[in-house]
Amino acid sequence: MSTTHQQVIEHFIRKDRDRAGTNLFAKDGILFSRYRSRYMLGAPYPLIVRLEDGRLLVNGNRVFWPEEQYLSDILYDVEHSGREFGVVPFDSITAAWTGARIRSWNQAPFSLSEIQHEVNLTVPSQGEKWRTVRKLNGKGEMEAKGAHIGRERGQDQESVLRLDGR
Repeated sequence: MSTTHQQVIEHFIRKDRDRAGTNLFAKDGILFSRYRSRYMLGAPYPLIVRLEDGRLLVNGNRVFWPEEQYLSDILYDVEHSGREFGVVPFDSITAAWTGARIRSWNQAPFSLSEIQHEVNLTVPSQGEKWRTVRKLNGKGEMEAKGAHIGRERGQDQESVLRLDGR
């Protein structure tokens, strides 16, 4: 019996184990999608990285199916795992690391291993939460989306930080 993508994700997040399925695989503390459409050529796509201190760093880059579904499952699992995590676009890490000379993760002059050892999460994810919100899609129909809700320090107001499916 083959391992499902959900099992690969759960083992990576909850048990710190690297496993492989059909289109997902984890190696050396990094979970990748190996699915590449004819429009997206290149190496496997990094979805989440286990940092040196055990926290998890989720790639917040805009992605398309099936990576979009994988990231949705990853975000749900990390939220319910009790682990500390951050969601940052790897393109943003690349831009910050290179002084904005390079803005695409695909052209980064550093490795994922360097991210594991050099990146620290300074704001733990505790207190973050998700809720379902309704929005109009491109056809004018209402649809439900997962909304990442955060709290600004010292304020009681909630703000929507991210909508699944963008």
